Formats: sequence, structure tokens, C-alpha cells
Amino acid sequence: MLGNLGRTVLQGATGLPSRGVYRFASTQQQASSSLWRQALPVALAVTGGAAALSLGSVEASGADNIPPPTNRPEMLGKILSYDAASLRRGYQVYKEVCATCHSLDGIRYGMMVNTILLEEEAKAEAAENEYPDEPDEEGEVGTRPGKLMDPFPAPYPNEEAARFANNGALPPPLTLIVGARHGGSHYLFSLLTGYCDAPAGVEMAEGMHYNPYFHGGQIGMPPPLSEDMLEYDDGTQASVSQMAKDVAHFLEWSMNPRFDENKHMEVQKAVVMFTLIGLSWLINKQKWAVPKTRQIKRFF
Repeated sequence: MLGNLGRTVLQGATGLPSRGVYRFASTQQQASSSLWRQALPVALAVTGGAAALSLGSVEASGADNIPPPTNRPEMLGKILSYDAASLRRGYQVYKEVCATCHSLDGIRYGMMVNTILLEEEAKAEAAENEYPDEPDEEGEVGTRPGKLMDPFPAPYPNEEAARFANNGALPPPLTLIVGARHGGSHYLFSLLTGYCDAPAGVEMAEGMHYNPYFHGGQIGMPPPLSEDMLEYDDGTQASVSQMAKDVAHFLEWSMNPRFDENKHMEVQKAVVMFTLIGLSWLINKQKWAVPKTRQIKRFF
């Protein structure tokens, strides 16, 4: 009896809960845990449904075109140099096919010397076009044959004429088209070779052509390439894939015409830098060899 009285006094003095309080707390914990067990499946179902809905919306938003395949790593293209034969064929494809609608702003005939064409060939190509000459004594402006310093001629005199000839669409200039499109030259190759019949259920607008690599799947430009539509000077068979590869390579060059020259310059800079680093290391080693190996003797 005294023991029970002591425990009661101790609980009252220290504020400790009694056994009834413990039983009430354990009942609350069991109820809350049962609620969590009931709510957990619902929460997981809601989260999974939201994730599936978001993934479905992402797939639906990107289902209007497919990414182009790549045939070489991107880093490898930055190390290798341009293929001169492919550039020459690509220029021929651009001149005979693409130049009828697309311009090549900023590219001059002199840029192709010793890279795509010989100097005499580039002069002959430029001379095929006429450019405004300096005014004479009476102020009349005549024309002259093109020179190496002249740019490639534009297919249309102004934007309005370009839109009128292409049903309201403006053909973009191709100088920077490789850098302006995701996938670069791989995208251009896939676009030029990807024309096909529209799948069942796809409604095509009037005057549009189906291409799964183009955004939206419908493109106003008709297929520009066909088998053996031109004859290469080097005898290479002018298949659609070959012409697409060559013109994509040429447009890759038009984005960076001095790529090979800059790469050679970077190699020279690297050689000079490593040479100077080696000389600096030898000079530093010779300068500090004596102080670092000198033995100081104590005379006291």
C-alpha cells in the first residue's frame, strides 16, 4: 500500500503520465498509422497517374517529327577536315538544284579557291554572272562579269518576289542553315532523303508534302532530289543519298569556310605552347637546382 502511494505521489510530483494516458497515446498512434496505410495507395495512384499524364503529353508534343539519325560522333566532325571531293560535288548540287530558290548570303567565289575549286575555275564560275558596274561619266550604271570578290547571286531580287514564287513561303538562306537546325548536317541529309507517302490518318494540306523529319510533318518544298538528276564531274553516281550527303557537307562548309585554316592555326599554337612550357620547366629546374640542393653548414 505504501508502495502504491509512493508511486502516485511520484507521478504527481514529476508530471509523468499514467498507464491510461499511455494506452490512449498508443490508440492514437495505431489510428494514425492505419490512416497512413489507407492513404498511401491513393497517393501512389495519384502520383503515378500524374507522371503518366505528363509523359504522355511530352510524347504527344514531340510526336510530329522524328529526330534525325547520326552517322558519326559530333566530336569526330570537329577533328576531321573537310572532304574536298564531297565539297566540290556539293557545290555542284547547290548550283544546279538549290540555288534556284535558296541564297547563300556572305559567301564569295574567292572563298572556294584551293578548297573547292582552283583559282581559274572560281574565276570562270564568277564570270558567268553579271554585277552592277561603276557609273560612267554620264552616271549610267552598266554591268560587268563577276569577280572572285563578288558574292553568290540571290535567286530573287527581293523578299516579295521570293514569296510570290513560292506560294507565300520564304525560302531561307542556306549559309547558316546547318548551325540553325538541331542535328546540323544530319538533319539536312535526313530531310532531303526522308520524303515519303503520308501514313494513314494524316490529312495533308493542299500543296504540302509529307516528311517525318520536318517539324509538323508537312513541308511546302517538293522533293528537290531525284535519282541521276545530274552528272558529277568525277563520275560518282548521283543517287539521292549521295547528293544529299554532298550538299549537306557543302552547307556545313558554308557555315565555317575557314575551319581547316583555323584548325591548322590551333595546332601550331599548341606546338608553340607545349614548346614554351617545356623550355620554362627546364629553365626553372636549372635555376633552382643549386638553391634546392645546397647544404647549409652550421659554424657555431
